[in-house]
Amino acid sequence: MPKHRWRESLKSFFGSHIDPEKDDEIKGNKAEIEGKVQKILEVLKDDDNDGKGPLVNLIEDVHNHYLSLYSRYDHLTEELKKKAHGKHGSDSSSSSSDSSDSDDSPRKKGKKNGKVEHNFENDAAAIKQDLEVALSEVAELKWKLQAATDEKEALNQECQSALSKLQEAEKIISSLNAEAEKWNDEKARLLAENADLNTELESSRKLQAELNQKLEDMNKERESLSIEKEAAALKIEEEKRNAEELKTINNQLQQEKDMLHLELEAVKGEFSTLKENLESTENEIAKLTQLQKVAEEENTSLSSKITELEDEIKKAENKIQDLVTESSQLSEKLADKDKELSTHLEIHETHREAAKEKLESAEREIAKVTQIQKAAEEENSSLSLNISQLQDEIKQAENKIQDLITESSQLNEKLAEKERELLSHLEIHEAHKEEAREKLEAAANETAKLSQMQEAAEEEKASLSLKISKLEDEIKQAENKIQDLATESSQLSEKLAEKEGEVSRHLEIHVAHKEAAKETLETAEKEIDKLTQMQKVSEEENTSLSLKISQLEDEIKQAENNIQNLATEASQLSEKLAEKERELSSHLETHDAYIQETKEKLESAATEIAKLSQMQEASEEEKTSLSSKISQLEDEVKQSENKIQSLVIESSQLSEKLVDKERELSSHLESHEAYKEDAKERLESAAAEIAKLSQMQEAAEEEKTSLSLKISQLEGEIKQAESKIQDLATESSQLIEKLADKERELSSHLEIYEAYKEETKEKLESAAAEIAKLSQMQQATEEEKTSLSLKISHLEDEIKQAKNNIEDLGTESSQLSEKLAEKEGELSSHLKIHEAYKEDVEEKLGTAEKEITKLSEMQKAAEEENSKLSLKISQLQDEISQAENKIQELVNESSQLSEKLAEKERELSSHLEIHEVHKEQSSTRMRGLELELDSSHTQRREMEQQKNDELSALLKKLEDQEMDSLNRINDLTVQINAIQAEAESLKSRKVNWKNK
Repeated sequence: MPKHRWRESLKSFFGSHIDPEKDDEIKGNKAEIEGKVQKILEVLKDDDNDGKGPLVNLIEDVHNHYLSLYSRYDHLTEELKKKAHGKHGSDSSSSSSDSSDSDDSPRKKGKKNGKVEHNFENDAAAIKQDLEVALSEVAELKWKLQAATDEKEALNQECQSALSKLQEAEKIISSLNAEAEKWNDEKARLLAENADLNTELESSRKLQAELNQKLEDMNKERESLSIEKEAAALKIEEEKRNAEELKTINNQLQQEKDMLHLELEAVKGEFSTLKENLESTENEIAKLTQLQKVAEEENTSLSSKITELEDEIKKAENKIQDLVTESSQLSEKLADKDKELSTHLEIHETHREAAKEKLESAEREIAKVTQIQKAAEEENSSLSLNISQLQDEIKQAENKIQDLITESSQLNEKLAEKERELLSHLEIHEAHKEEAREKLEAAANETAKLSQMQEAAEEEKASLSLKISKLEDEIKQAENKIQDLATESSQLSEKLAEKEGEVSRHLEIHVAHKEAAKETLETAEKEIDKLTQMQKVSEEENTSLSLKISQLEDEIKQAENNIQNLATEASQLSEKLAEKERELSSHLETHDAYIQETKEKLESAATEIAKLSQMQEASEEEKTSLSSKISQLEDEVKQSENKIQSLVIESSQLSEKLVDKERELSSHLESHEAYKEDAKERLESAAAEIAKLSQMQEAAEEEKTSLSLKISQLEGEIKQAESKIQDLATESSQLIEKLADKERELSSHLEIYEAYKEETKEKLESAAAEIAKLSQMQQATEEEKTSLSLKISHLEDEIKQAKNNIEDLGTESSQLSEKLAEKEGELSSHLKIHEAYKEDVEEKLGTAEKEITKLSEMQKAAEEENSKLSLKISQLQDEISQAENKIQELVNESSQLSEKLAEKERELSSHLEIHEVHKEQSSTRMRGLELELDSSHTQRREMEQQKNDELSALLKKLEDQEMDSLNRINDLTVQINAIQAEAESLKSRKVNWKNK
């Protein structure tokens, strides 16, 4: 029985290792594990990620270790089977012998007891030996099991340390994720800044396109105005020559003035003799007291009317002088515009050459036209912005000019009304003159001596009127020259001092005449009674009235002659304007034919759309050229109106100006024909690549209708101008009195003008470098300067009026003693006004200087802003470099983390290898302990599977996070590079913009 128990224990010990069912189960597990390994490898290969190579290697290493363990386990089980079969044969023989002994025991007890006992002892010794061997093996297996448990605990500790390291790695990954989120926020901020920069870039591109468009328009205007500039230069040369002639004429007039003063002194002496003769005729005058009273009343009424007429004439003269100054200022503005347009034209020539090269390259390379077109459109949009700003400024200047023209037209209308009133007054005066003549003829029979004296005075008056008429004829020729020269004298401070000295001298002479007149009047009051005084006053008034009447008659005759001349010149002007209208109509007809031709070509080329933008630009340029030409025609019509208003002054130069205008019109037509030929060539070259221009054709037709309306309006304005010619003919009589004063002042004006011209040239040359960046501000200062020059010209006109008043007082001081006080009051008021104007001008000059300083401060502020912007750009570059450094640090950290992960993987692989070695050792030691260690094997397998799953999950998670961080870092680097490129492009564009 104990033998059977030991056999059963041995069978149970070795049966677990040689059981065929467990063998099949192990083989099934092997096949299942191999299938899972193949699936994992296929999944990893399908994912095809570069970062999963180490994981594939680890899985293959684990699978190879598992196969080696399985092969060792299979080898051990085969050896156990062999050993078990050998022992099983011996046991079966012993059992058969036992059974046979047991069967024969009753029969052979006696014979074989000794032998059985001997066999039993042998079997017991063998069993003891086997038992000792088994016990030694069990002890050895227990020792190995203890070693395996120790190794298991060590492996668990190592797994715990690996898990803690993995947790630390997860913490590092979370910190990296936080930093990545921060970088994402920074990226969003940079993207917002990039969007702002893109919007600014788009706005700058639009501005550049608008400036290009405006520059093209300005270049076209420059082409149209360059011819006018040349004509103006020729005219200025002629005016310089005329100015030299006027200097000689002025010297002659000064000599004649001295002669007239001597003759005036002689007239005063004769007047004193006339006073003595009047005392002798007191008895004869006593009979005419009643007639004298009536004549005195009539004379007072006539004198009051004449004073009113004189005041109106002075007002008209002032208004005419204002108009003259306004026209001169307009000419200065036109000269400034010519200069600006010349600069713009030079820029435009360069741009036009570049555009021609671009067109030629576009014709050669049609495939790349769209990209070049976009770039050109962006540049044109940025330039068109600047050009639109310049056009707005030009429009403002044109509006100011239009306002001045309307004011001058209103003043001309007022002058025409005043002239009509003057004519009515002259008619009334003629009636009164006839009555006075009848009364004087009735009184001439009784006063023979007075009539003889009056005839002598009339003869002297006739001689003086002849001289004055000669002077007026010479002055008329000089006045046209003075108009252009007088406007250029903008700085009149030195002249004002001279004028004040002259006024003071005239006042002293006037006071001396006044004192002499008072003394003569006091002596006359003592000698003559009230009746003789009244007679004397009436006779003086009659003589003054007769003189004024004769002067008015001469002026009326001259006005009639001027009216006839103006009528002939107006007819010539109307004929020339009709010719211009016919030329304009023919020009429009040719334009219509050209539009029809382009329409036919465009309808034939409606299949291709590649170069639509180029042809659209060409049509828009043609449209702008037509509109600019029509605006030029309008300006020419306005200029013709202004010239018609100043036709009385410039009647001798109208024919030359009309010839110049005809040349300008012919040049405009020639330029338009040349442009038309160029446009035809462009249309023929791009005829196969145009579509959708029918809408533009309709717009052109609408513009044509608007142009025809404008032409009709211009025709109406021309007709109104022709009607104004006749109204303006009466202004010639009012301008005669101003010519003498202008001739006296011509030489001083010329000298001051030459000095001022040289001074302004030097100042302009010295300030040219400082005013380059302040052109827009300079325009405002120039406008203020023109306003100051207007006020100074007004002051000059007032000084001229004061001189006229003083000269009138000097000639009439002996006859108008009662009016001296009034004239002195008027003169003092004029001087006060002049002083006030002078102070106002000085204040405005001070304000202008302050504004210039403000402009310089604004320029400095702009430069400071530019420096601040450059600092901000440098700060942005520093921030970008810092961001790049941070990204580089993150890349380094990620590389370090990847290296650490590789080290961890190597450590894990080494631990797994050690674990596999221990596993192999434990499997060899635990072959005899399968019953006790089945549960431990299953737990161990589950733990290993969990560990492998956790490790694979952690590795996968780490790899995913590493890939995400790498992708984010790459995205950030790409975005930062793009931002740097955009910032550099913006900086280069800003530099180019500053250079432009």
